[in-house]
Amino acid sequence: MSMQQITDSKIHHQYGYCRNSDGYYRIKSCLFDKYVPLRQAISEIKSDKTLFSDLSCYRHFNKKTINQIQSDLYENKKLGDVKVIGLVGYGQTALVFETESGDILKITSRDHFLGRKPEKFDMPIIIHDKLAPKSFCHYYIEEKTNYVCSFNDSLSSILEEIKNLGYKTVDIGLHQFGRTSDNKIVLLDPECVRKKGILGLLKYKLAKIKSYLILLKH
Repeated sequence: MSMQQITDSKIHHQYGYCRNSDGYYRIKSCLFDKYVPLRQAISEIKSDKTLFSDLSCYRHFNKKTINQIQSDLYENKKLGDVKVIGLVGYGQTALVFETESGDILKITSRDHFLGRKPEKFDMPIIIHDKLAPKSFCHYYIEEKTNYVCSFNDSLSSILEEIKNLGYKTVDIGLHQFGRTSDNKIVLLDPECVRKKGILGLLKYKLAKIKSYLILLKH
């Protein structure tokens, strides 16, 4: 991962890059030179044209989601005051921040579990709630994990556990796993598994379609 620093705003932005499946580099993270309240971090992301362009190419309904988060944080002032060092990662439905206390704060544009219950192979959730009562956005506070750099026996065991509990993996990769402080490997992205079989596939697809319809209505 390469880094680039820009200084065209009062808060300095430092980009981290990763290579996507097509072999092209994209921005993977944007760290600030100091901790700022979450509501300010969202404004920084929105005003950073380079970063926002990359996010919009990769994430569905990015502009609508960012605007919703900004609106929600006016209601959820306590969460808006939480200080973060920047955007440490993102997926198609999630923005991932690191807080001043060292935890991970995920903001998603839908229920990150797509209606299924959390399992023991999932990353334990410290706090989960909607950003605001009428919002389609959710937030999750979790422990910060270490990278899983290679396939090993522990990773093999969790994949077997996922299978034995009746789930199928979807677009899975090493980056979707993390190692906790007690040395346990867990799944970081709960959308990467679904129940096996036709019924499981239909429920998974319908949950996604429902989330897109909710986005379109806002």
